[in-house]
Amino acid sequence: MDNEEAKLTIREYIAERNTGSIALCHDGIPHIARINFVADEFDLYFVTSRRSAKFKALEVNSKVALTIDDNSIKQFIQYYGSALSVLDNKGKKHAIKLLSQIYPYIKYWVTDPDVCFIKIVPSKIRLTRGLPTKKTGGDFGDIFYLHFSSYQQQSHSGEKED
Repeated sequence: MDNEEAKLTIREYIAERNTGSIALCHDGIPHIARINFVADEFDLYFVTSRRSAKFKALEVNSKVALTIDDNSIKQFIQYYGSALSVLDNKGKKHAIKLLSQIYPYIKYWVTDPDVCFIKIVPSKIRLTRGLPTKKTGGDFGDIFYLHFSSYQQQSHSGEKED
C-alpha cells in the first residue's frame, strides 16, 4: 500500500465511523473514555462537558491517543496527537456544523457554558490491517503510518516503530 492508498483507506475508515476510545493521562494516572466524533479530513471533533474527567485531563495535558475500530483486530486505526479546545467563533461554528451530523440537537448546547468542543489534530496515524501471517510475524498483519509533519508514510510488516 502506498502513501496515497493509506490516506484514502484511513479517510474512508474514519468517515464511516463515529466512535472511538480516547486515552489521556492526568497526574500520572491513565484514563480512557469512549467518544462520539466526526471527521474533517484527518482532524476529529467531539464535544464534552467541562466537568468531565476528559476535559480536566486535557486542560493539563493535551496529548492523546485514540483507537477507532469495529471491536475487531482485523483492521483498526490509532491516532496520536493533541486535543485542543475550540474557542474561536469560526471554529465553534465549524465544529457545530460537523457535529450536527451525529447530534441533531446540538443547537441547544451552543450557549451552555459547560459544553466544550474539542478538535483532535493528529501527529501520527497508524493503520493496522489483517491478522499475522508467517510472512509478517508479530501480533498483526501490515501496519502503515502517516506522519503529519510531512505526510510521510512508512510501511511496516509486523514491525514496531521506534
